Amino acid sequence: MISKEEILEYTKKNNEIKDLYEDYKKTECLLRNGNEPELEKHMKSIFAKYFVEAQIYNIVHPQLPSTVQQNALNCMDFLFTKIEEKIAEIATV
Repeated sequence: MISKEEILEYTKKNNEIKDLYEDYKKTECLLRNGNEPELEKHMKSIFAKYFVEAQIYNIVHPQLPSTVQQNALNCMDFLFTKIEEKIAEIATV
């Protein structure tokens, strides 16, 4: 698993990774602050942005969340997986 420090280095080199990480951090912050309406709105925007990838992720990870908090954690896992995939793509080029 990649560390947050390594991710931060890649955010300086790649805007897509930067955007993913910013979405991850915003989700984490909204979850921590308990701002459920804004959290749900933010997660809907992520779902819309990564519609196909999110559908595939949910098929592969069929344990559907039953609360907003579980959904946020699922969203963060999805974003972190996307970050790792993008870093792997860069590392193999």
